[in-house]
Amino acid sequence: MSGSGDKFSKISGVTLLEALMATAVVAIGFIAVFQMVNYSVQSIDSSSERTKANYLVSMVAEDLISDKNSFSRKDGNKNIYFKDELIDGKVRDSDFKSWKFDCSKTVASEKKETAYANKTEVKWKNRLSKKRLKCRGDKDLRFLKVFDICSEKPLSKKDCKFKNKTDVFYENSGDSLLLIGKMQVQMNNGKIKKSLYFQID
Repeated sequence: MSGSGDKFSKISGVTLLEALMATAVVAIGFIAVFQMVNYSVQSIDSSSERTKANYLVSMVAEDLISDKNSFSRKDGNKNIYFKDELIDGKVRDSDFKSWKFDCSKTVASEKKETAYANKTEVKWKNRLSKKRLKCRGDKDLRFLKVFDICSEKPLSKKDCKFKNKTDVFYENSGDSLLLIGKMQVQMNNGKIKKSLYFQID
């Protein structure tokens, strides 16, 4: 019996130091995996927000193109249409923003009387609010710019903010007014911008 005890005493076991080393290796592996999972979640969230922003920017452009000639109001004997409201000096600021929205503000949901008011005050603000797109700071703005362009040639009778001097523009556009829209959504406190330029009229 005395010999059997000597035999078991020679078998080497796992020391405390080896166990700690193995635990440290496993812990480092788990930390790396958790960081990868966290990065993946953030990437998916950012990609989702960008995709939503793309759809919403396109929605504004489609609304404006389809309803540009919708009646808005009377100004004396003159009919004012949706597109006229957006190039009106009373609406457009010094930076040519025809419509702007701070996503941190609350939005009314009641319907308005005109297509212009329904789109700009209800639909666009509701769709571009923090209910659908995350609002991470003061620089997360949504705005629409409308540029009215006409020829500077003497024969042109149109009045506009941006005059084009080239013969090519006059030959192609003549006396007509060209309206270009720019819809922009700023996300992640202004670090990410989604813009779309489109021809309105």
